[in-house]
Amino acid sequence: MEKNRHTKMISLVAMIIAVVGLTIAYAAFTKSLNITFGTTTVNGNSANFSVKLSTAATGLDSGSLTPVVSDGVTGTKATLGSTSITNLGATFPATGGTATYTFYAVNDGAFTAYLNSITVANVASASYAITCSASAGTSAAMVATACANVSMTITADVDSTSALTTTATSAKTGAASSLTTINGHSIATTTANPRKSHKFIIQLKATSTAVDGDFTVKFGNVTLDYSTQD
Repeated sequence: MEKNRHTKMISLVAMIIAVVGLTIAYAAFTKSLNITFGTTTVNGNSANFSVKLSTAATGLDSGSLTPVVSDGVTGTKATLGSTSITNLGATFPATGGTATYTFYAVNDGAFTAYLNSITVANVASASYAITCSASAGTSAAMVATACANVSMTITADVDSTSALTTTATSAKTGAASSLTTINGHSIATTTANPRKSHKFIIQLKATSTAVDGDFTVKFGNVTLDYSTQD
């Protein structure tokens, strides 16, 4: 009986030694598992940035845009859409006058909108932002002189103490009629009615040289460029 106990004890000790020996042998082998990262991209949502045009000081209204006129000028009703204004124009008597269009740029997106530039392009197939052509029977020489008294002025952020103004005349090219460095003119989303008032003024100076007939004036397109960055 006693002999059997001794035998069992020896066997148990031998088993423990064997297990320990196996563990030490396994620990001598190592394996590294590496995790590497590629590029992680989070896409912004450009649909959250939106600036639109409006004829009204509240809301988003499109449709006809009637100019305020002076000195016998007859203004043309322009058409204002969400992002463009078309058909601006007027008929001027020989004595001069102005036609002034007022409209609003409205921030209806999620980001502050910064006005980055105002650009007046040249008239198509011309070298100037304003061109004049004589009607039949009108002196082309007289028209060329009078055309220098025609101008288009764009004033952005009219209500601001630092309103931006750029003027195009027949003596200026599109590049010379651009404001490309603009700081601090923005439309925040935090205001109750986020918008800024802008104006187009078409003017014929009262000192305009007399012309013996009608002439037609063409203006280059105007672009107001808004961005999420100043």
